[in-house]
Amino acid sequence: NLVFADGVTDDDKPTEVYDAVPSGVTEVCGFWDFEGMEDGMTWEALWFIDDELSEEGSVIDDTWVGGETGNWWVCITNEDEGLADGLYELIISVESEPQGSRAIFVGGDHPAVEFDVDNTSSTPICYVFISPSGAQNWGFDYLDIEEGIAAGEKKTFDIPAATYDMLIRDCEEN
Repeated sequence: NLVFADGVTDDDKPTEVYDAVPSGVTEVCGFWDFEGMEDGMTWEALWFIDDELSEEGSVIDDTWVGGETGNWWVCITNEDEGLADGLYELIISVESEPQGSRAIFVGGDHPAVEFDVDNTSSTPICYVFISPSGAQNWGFDYLDIEEGIAAGEKKTFDIPAATYDMLIRDCEEN
């Protein structure tokens, strides 16, 4: 459930959740829930801007101190000039194993659009990954755990206007 905001409230919550933010923002923060962690584990939060690692914005090879369950956040900032326009991808890893990723657009023309996935096959769809072209990873499944798209049905997703890659899987992950 990795989501993005342009800041953090006093009680460690997203100011407002976004899929794209306008040019000139000084901060983008990624928020997620976690479970099964142990203090002392190694973790990373790697920020990529247009496929280039931002070492200054990333948390690299850090020791976890957040407990077993809860929520966490990390931000990439540029208070002086604002963040450069581009595709920002956040990859969260624990013990060198990627746990999830998601991308957000900073700047550019990315109004929300409706994107229909129309299942014209005879097989139910259980997984839909819609990733901005240029992102390194698929991100998270757009369907909830109990949700699917039955044969002959369709589902509409609100996403920022852009070019995307898409991966659709049936319930056996084919």
